[in-house]
Amino acid sequence: MANEERLLNQKEEYFVAKIDEKAIQLDEAGTYGAGPCKNVDWIVSVCWVVFAPTKTNKKGDRFYGKGLTQWIPYGSIIRCLKKEINLSWVEQYYKLIKALNDHIEEHGDISYLYI
Repeated sequence: MANEERLLNQKEEYFVAKIDEKAIQLDEAGTYGAGPCKNVDWIVSVCWVVFAPTKTNKKGDRFYGKGLTQWIPYGSIIRCLKKEINLSWVEQYYKLIKALNDHIEEHGDISYLYI
């Protein structure tokens, strides 16, 4: 997370997004999501999920609500886990179990993809 983003999201250690659609290569230049893209760029549609710090349970799991869907450049730096994560849908929220969150924060089982 960039420093200016961290100031606005002080309870977040990382952002989570779900890939909605496969990446596509553009036939023509245009503005998609956060900025301009060239006619040969690849973009991918993601749905951001928003951390809900007030939603809790006894196990200490983390909950996320649905956020914006947007196209982002496939060439962005994307941090992803080396293992698959599953967020279950519980009462209008996605749930990330505490053990996986702890693993992410403590062990940094995160790779950087430069696509």
